[in-house]
Amino acid sequence: MRSAGCVYNDIVDRDLDRQVERTRLRPLASRRVSIGAAWVLVGALCLLGFLVLAQLKWVAALAALASLAPVAAYPFMKRITWWPQAWLGLVFSWAHWSAGRR
Repeated sequence: MRSAGCVYNDIVDRDLDRQVERTRLRPLASRRVSIGAAWVLVGALCLLGFLVLAQLKWVAALAALASLAPVAAYPFMKRITWWPQAWLGLVFSWAHWSAGRR
């Protein structure tokens, strides 16, 4: 699912990535990969994730499903805050906190 999140991030950020020297050569920003192909990859990765999700206990499955919202919000945090990496840190630590390992 992390890979699906990375592809989704590149889809959302493709226009910004074109404007930044460090990221302008990424596959979507440089148009070497189409948006449609990227969405197909996201879908395929999510299907694989669903196979894992279907094997989880219901509480873990709910925590995993709830994590989709903050993951989907991450690319937009770059537009509303100077600290998008803080949001990313929260997203990546979701499993730790949702499992009650405080």
